[in-house]
Order: sequence, then C-alpha cells, then structure tokens
Amino acid sequence: MYKVSVPETFRKEVENLKNKNLEQIIYEKLKTLEEDADKYPHARHELRKYRKLRIGKLRILYEIVGDVVYPKKLIKRHKY
Repeated sequence: MYKVSVPETFRKEVENLKNKNLEQIIYEKLKTLEEDADKYPHARHELRKYRKLRIGKLRILYEIVGDVVYPKKLIKRHKY
C-alpha cells in the first residue's frame, strides 16, 4: 500500500489543463496508484528512474520513494 503525495508544481500543471473533466480523471487515476504503484512500466533512457501512467494521450511520470508515490511530470501529446 502506497501513499500518493502530489507536489505543488504537478498540481499547477493539472490545473492549467483546459479540460476540467480530465483533471478529475487524473486525480482518480492517482488514487489507483495507492494500490499498485509498481505495476506500471519504467520510462526509458534518462527518465528510467520514473514510472509512467497512461491516461489516453497523457502520461504521468512518477517516482516511488519508500512507500510514497510522487507524481513529477504531466506529459501532453495534444492541447488539453
């Protein structure tokens, strides 16, 4: 069981999305990380220390430190 700690920088990235419905979906997916944060794959190359969570065309890069999950970056493929 993990605890998700959302940093202020990540929270601002999510709030800046134009689609507010997507904001709710992102926070629901982050809650699922409390159960199985280590089941998602690692990112590649220099981002290898992060794992990635896919939400449609969006990716959330997060890091697991002990039993705490830190979402680090929101990657957008299109304008949201």
